[in-house]
Amino acid sequence: SNQLLGRASLPNAGAMDKVHFTPTAKRVIFLFFSGGPSHIDLYDYKPAMQKIHGIELPESIRQGQRLTGMTSGQKSFPCVAPMFQFKRYGSHGTWINSDLLPNIGSIADEITIVRTLHSEAI
Repeated sequence: SNQLLGRASLPNAGAMDKVHFTPTAKRVIFLFFSGGPSHIDLYDYKPAMQKIHGIELPESIRQGQRLTGMTSGQKSFPCVAPMFQFKRYGSHGTWINSDLLPNIGSIADEITIVRTLHSEAI
């Protein structure tokens, strides 16, 4: 069965041998919601999108970036503004979607939202 399933059936398959930093977290709660709302709709407030809603993606934004397999068949790339309302919550004024997550605002100072991910794919 190990030969049939390959490395995935071995103990610790997929575990990193060495991390690039010394871990400091004592506890982590990782939530994964397959099929849930996108982080873009929940936490990624982009007010400038209101101004360009409906227009074709400008070359000044795309800058020759490659299209992914998911978008390569599209004939049009319209800009789309958020469909839901965002409000500022907590002492730092964290933008959170108030329509889809009406209660998350009450714990805005107790959660972490990572906004450092980057992709050049379109």
